[in-house]
Amino acid sequence: MSTESFKKIEDICQRSKGISQYFRYGSLGYKYSVAHWLKSSCEVSLSAVEPGRLEDLQEIVKGGGHATNPRFSSVEDGLQISMIRFNELTLNSDNTVTMGSGCLWDEVYRYLNTKQRTVVGGAGAGGVGVAGWLLGGGYSLRTNQYGLGVDNIIEIGVVTPTGDFIKARQDNDKTKDLFWALRGGGNKLGIVTYFVLRTFPENGVYGGTLSYSAEKTESAMTAISNFTAKWKNHKTRDLKGAVVGAFRHARVQGELRYEFTVQCFYSAPNVPEPNPFQEFLNIGPDRGSLNSTTYVALDTEFSLLHIAIPPTIDHIFSILAAKYPAMDGIAELDYRGRWGCVMITDFTRLSDLMKEHSGLRVILDIWPFVDDIFQHKEAGPSAWPPANSQAVFPMIIICYWEDPKDDKVWLDNMSATISGLNDFAKKNGASYEGAPVYSNTTLGTTTPKEIYQSNLKQLVEIIRNTDPHGVMRRAGGFNITIASNASRLARELERLGIGAKEAEKLKQIFELLSSIVNA
Repeated sequence: MSTESFKKIEDICQRSKGISQYFRYGSLGYKYSVAHWLKSSCEVSLSAVEPGRLEDLQEIVKGGGHATNPRFSSVEDGLQISMIRFNELTLNSDNTVTMGSGCLWDEVYRYLNTKQRTVVGGAGAGGVGVAGWLLGGGYSLRTNQYGLGVDNIIEIGVVTPTGDFIKARQDNDKTKDLFWALRGGGNKLGIVTYFVLRTFPENGVYGGTLSYSAEKTESAMTAISNFTAKWKNHKTRDLKGAVVGAFRHARVQGELRYEFTVQCFYSAPNVPEPNPFQEFLNIGPDRGSLNSTTYVALDTEFSLLHIAIPPTIDHIFSILAAKYPAMDGIAELDYRGRWGCVMITDFTRLSDLMKEHSGLRVILDIWPFVDDIFQHKEAGPSAWPPANSQAVFPMIIICYWEDPKDDKVWLDNMSATISGLNDFAKKNGASYEGAPVYSNTTLGTTTPKEIYQSNLKQLVEIIRNTDPHGVMRRAGGFNITIASNASRLARELERLGIGAKEAEKLKQIFELLSSIVNA
């Protein structure tokens, strides 16, 4: 990005008289704008900008030459656009809610709680932004009832790479393709300014977290299987209930500790009789209880389970060497980590690495859902999940560690674990070949084809039409158009009889050249 581009953006902010602000590298505002919740996620940009009004954002996109999706990643040698000032929250007369893309789910839930309404949303206390979660698809505790996050979007406001502002909707023939692509298609189509979502009545919920020792783990897992087995009868199933199981290994003061937790959720303040969670209570949890409470309180409890590690945590989505030194204070938590994803339809331990490789926590999350969650299509078809794909739910592998020297060890072992679990799941009928991967929690080595499947071709076409000059390729995330070309190259090399090793080298060279040409 040129010096002239930075100067244009600074001038735009100065003309706004403080409504939009430009921050140079090293300033306090810069640190706040580029902050990620984990230190290892921070790829250092040259400067940052916080647009405060739509017209400034449109000019910034045109004048800056590239942009990034809010709260997704920063851009080395580029400009970080923080959407924190786009934080509108309005409950409309038709009981939809308009949310600025700079909002966090925590503030959305708290606002709607005062209106006795709720939405299908992401984790609150973990600092999850509405934009990234919705643009990736959006699994939720309410997905059994109401579908994924993308199934509940009515309208999306987006500034395209050409600087145009579009209100994308399914019921508008001119914008329905863009609306389809934005819902699950990631951050390659522009900068989202707001979402309009359906809301639902909220008068309280029931649930909590139950913790079990190693001796009780098998019984707790059996209880999960029995709980989800009731969903197979579509006539009698109760979609208000949900459970999330997790194997948890942690290193505390040099010693390894283990527990199995079950998060129980019921979308009403009182459960029917018999209590759908009674089997979990009969096991005799070592810690925890189930109670009537608010969704805000329960979501906070669930979210903190993933980020509360004594004394510190780290999270990483990409490990790239920065040309500029990462500064103290631009990460909320001072350690490293990564999430991986295995897509399964039913229900390796990495903990052995913890003592020797600065491990803090290893978690395997099991998120079971009903078998027809992909059939919620009130908002029309979407880029993810792929059309006609069988419903799957994710098993999430979460690893946190302290020392950057151990990055490769952890990532290599996570990849091997995910591969092994995938193979095991397929062999035992718990998954199937070509199951779509959930982009919000997968490793960066996942290919766009694995995520979008049969929808990839249409998504690539819409991205190219919306962003003909490749502006959004500089943003973080999966480089969908280049990946598509690389896959085509691989097929041609195979057709020509070129060996696998040579083909892989040529494919890597092609991807490198493509990224340079399109930069």
